[in-house]
Amino acid sequence: MSKSFELLCGEDEISRLVQALPKSGIILLIGDLASGKTTLARAIVRAHGLDEHVSSPTFSIMQNYGEIYHYDIYNGGCEGILKNGLFENLFEEGLHLI
Repeated sequence: MSKSFELLCGEDEISRLVQALPKSGIILLIGDLASGKTTLARAIVRAHGLDEHVSSPTFSIMQNYGEIYHYDIYNGGCEGILKNGLFENLFEEGLHLI
């Protein structure tokens, strides 16, 4: 069963949110530019014990941090994922942040 909800929180509250998120599957992050999607992705990567530099995948469309996949479809939409052969990645074991 899928769940959908909206949550507004400050940076100091992100760690509590991250603990409630699933460790695998697909999470859709929806928000305007500079709304905090990459900040949340950074917190998720750190919560998984990874010490990686997390940046917005705006120009690369996807960043990979171990078993965490971070996609940006803001500019290319779903067509960007299909065109770049990234749709198959969604079947990989791990957490997919789109």
